[in-house]
Amino acid sequence: MLDEAGLPVKGATVYVLDKKRLGADRDKVDHEVSDARGRWAIYTRKTVDSWIGVVAPGYRTVLLDGDGVDVTKQIIHVVTRSPTLTVTVVDGSGAPLVEKGVQLSPWPPGGTYFCPGPLCRQGEQWTVTDSAGRSAFRQDVAAPVLVTPFIDGYHGHPASLWLADAQGEARIVMHPNASFELTLTDADAPLATDDLIRLEFVDRDTGQGVFAVTEGMQAPGLLRLEQALVPGTYHLQVSVPGRPSVLVQDVVIPEGKARASAAIPAASPAGLGRLAVRLEGNVATRQPKGRRRAPLTFLMRTDGAWAALGWRPGAPERFDATRQRIEYELEPGTYRLLVADVLTGRAAQEREIVVAAGENAKTSLAMKLGQFGALPAARDGAVYVRRLHARTKDRGVLPVFGSSRDGRQRFSRGIDLIARKVRGEDVVIGPYPVDEFEVVLQRSDGSKKTAVYR
Repeated sequence: MLDEAGLPVKGATVYVLDKKRLGADRDKVDHEVSDARGRWAIYTRKTVDSWIGVVAPGYRTVLLDGDGVDVTKQIIHVVTRSPTLTVTVVDGSGAPLVEKGVQLSPWPPGGTYFCPGPLCRQGEQWTVTDSAGRSAFRQDVAAPVLVTPFIDGYHGHPASLWLADAQGEARIVMHPNASFELTLTDADAPLATDDLIRLEFVDRDTGQGVFAVTEGMQAPGLLRLEQALVPGTYHLQVSVPGRPSVLVQDVVIPEGKARASAAIPAASPAGLGRLAVRLEGNVATRQPKGRRRAPLTFLMRTDGAWAALGWRPGAPERFDATRQRIEYELEPGTYRLLVADVLTGRAAQEREIVVAAGENAKTSLAMKLGQFGALPAARDGAVYVRRLHARTKDRGVLPVFGSSRDGRQRFSRGIDLIARKVRGEDVVIGPYPVDEFEVVLQRSDGSKKTAVYR
């Protein structure tokens, strides 16, 4: 094991990885560590159809194709020093933030192993800033990363810095978090409860939760979060055990301190409602390995202000594969339901289902062949697709989900589809219960691309 100057590299891990595997933990493959002379020896069953890989701190990962290796002769690996990424973390006045933790994570998430194959990478790195607020990293491959400082009471804009490659210099400015005070009333009197209260702050544009906390009240009707929130405008979902949740729209949290109030409904003895859904005509065309899982399901609550949250993944309590029956426990309200089975390629949507407290609602969905689409390339040189948005031809919002081409792997988040596509895998988006849909790809350079499927 030599570096570019021909000097031995001590402490490098050499491993043998079957080409069918994306990567592995070190203790699950044949491996050895180079000694002070850079020498190593591995006893392994085969090198054909395998990678002979090298990982060494501060160096690029090396992969040698085992198909062309003559095991009777000495193998010489030459490892290349990784370029340095220097990150400086300062406060709003430009003063360095000293001895603060900074994390570098591979982007997109997933596909990280101690011993990676050609499409995967090593995991995250941690370091602490020095007296000048600087931290340094060296990545194993040239690929995008997220840099995230973790400093209590502070936030960055954005929370994580996205970089197309981990080299050069970057500067992150941190700002104090805002404090928040929530007043809770019950029948015009301060709410009195010893239960913990859950607050979820929701992005107004996507309907996705960005911050959640579970706390007890400091006094009857009063809940304070000290220097805990990123300033912005959110929808706020307030959940008190035994009571229906409340959604407070457009809560503005400026720099400093903000206040809001919410009236909490009286406790309902009936509690949650139940929804049973029977899928008709959901005939499998691709057989999964192992146990048959429930189809992907998404729910949108449409009564009152709840429609602002959009589609959210449904979490069924039960799925009966034989009877094709899905059961949910839901808060009382009016819902839209979208069901998509990536194994059958079928999907359906029910536009209005009323769920009442303590009652059982039932519906049947006629599962029809849905619309799939091959996901476009997620990378063009140093420009990457960062986010996906799906919509109908009349611009109605759709949840983003998909699967591998054979349906054996499914993904309920857009970032998972992007990650698989970046790694060169064949993935599809859908199936959707529509004749035509569009996918908007937001790219790292600020541009957008639209793909239409019909």
